[in-house]
Amino acid sequence: MQSSRRSRLLFAGLLVLAVVAFLAPEPALAAPGGLVKQAARTTVGKIVLAALVLLFLPLILWFAAKRAILVRRTRKALRRLGAQVPHFAWLPLKERVGEVFGWVHSAWDMEKMDVARDFMTAWYVRNQQLQLDRWERDGLRNVTSDVKIKRLTPLYMSHDPRSPEDDRFVVEIVAEMRDYLVERASGKVVQGDKALGEQTTVWSFVRENGRWVLSNIEPGEMDLEYLTESSRVLAEQGKTTVA
Repeated sequence: MQSSRRSRLLFAGLLVLAVVAFLAPEPALAAPGGLVKQAARTTVGKIVLAALVLLFLPLILWFAAKRAILVRRTRKALRRLGAQVPHFAWLPLKERVGEVFGWVHSAWDMEKMDVARDFMTAWYVRNQQLQLDRWERDGLRNVTSDVKIKRLTPLYMSHDPRSPEDDRFVVEIVAEMRDYLVERASGKVVQGDKALGEQTTVWSFVRENGRWVLSNIEPGEMDLEYLTESSRVLAEQGKTTVA
C-alpha cells in the first residue's frame, strides 16, 4: 500500500497548488461549485491551470500509464475468476451494478432509502438515511437528476470458496448527472450547480442471500487504493493470488 500512499500524497500536492492559486479570487468567482472548477472558467484560471498541467505532465502521464496497467491486470483477474465463479462473470455484474445504481439514486431522490433496501446492506441504508434526515433538519435537500452511467471499471474483487458470503467486488462508476444542494424553503442553490457534469465514485458490493448488494460508496480518489491491493482468490489449500 506504500505506492498508493505516495500516489495520494502527490495528487494531494497538485490539488493544494491548484487551491492555493485560487484562494484569493474576486468575490464574484468564489462559488459553491468549487474554487478550481470556477477558476477554470476565467482567463487567469485557464492560464494557471494550463501551466500546472504542463508542469506536472510527466507525473500525470506516469499515473495514467500505471492506472491503465493495473486496470488491465484487474480485468484479466476478473475474467479468470468469472470463468470459475458465475456471480463474478462481468456481464451479469455490470447488469447488477446498473440495477443497484438506479434503485439507490431513485431512493435518494425520494429521500426514502428504505425503498432500495433489497439493493443495499441494512447498515448502509441507515447510514444514507441519516445523511438525508440531517439535511432535512437543516432545511436542505440534495437534488440529483439526469443520472446516467457512462463507464464502469472493476477495481477489486475477493473470493473464498469456503466462505462465499465474504465475497466482495469494488467498481468505479463514472456517471453523468446534475447534483446540487438547495434550501427547501427558497429553492436557492447553496452548494454545487445545476450544470450537467461527470461524477466519479467507487462502489463496494458484498453478497447477501445470493445477490450483490451495495455496502459503501467512496470518492473516486480511492481507485488506486483498490487497484494496488492484489485481487485475490482464496483457494481450498490456502491463498491463491489471481493477477
